[in-house]
Amino acid sequence: MATLNSDGKSVTVVKGDTLSQIAVDYKSTIGSNLTLNQRIDRLVSLNNIKNRDIIIVGQVIKLTSDSSGGGGGSSPSSAS
Repeated sequence: MATLNSDGKSVTVVKGDTLSQIAVDYKSTIGSNLTLNQRIDRLVSLNNIKNRDIIIVGQVIKLTSDSSGGGGGSSPSSAS
């Protein structure tokens, strides 16, 4: 499971994570009033993700638009 970073507004991807699971696990941070698809769309938009089926181990995923830093960190191995 992606681990919440100390800023409380982003997570770091670990092997086996998917955007769908992150959207479920961090529903209250992303937007509890949104549907699952809306939360996934928000993650895609906030993090400039080109393919929602591919996220990278070690990548930092912003959960909210006011997150500082984060974004594009990556590692060569994939999370699938």
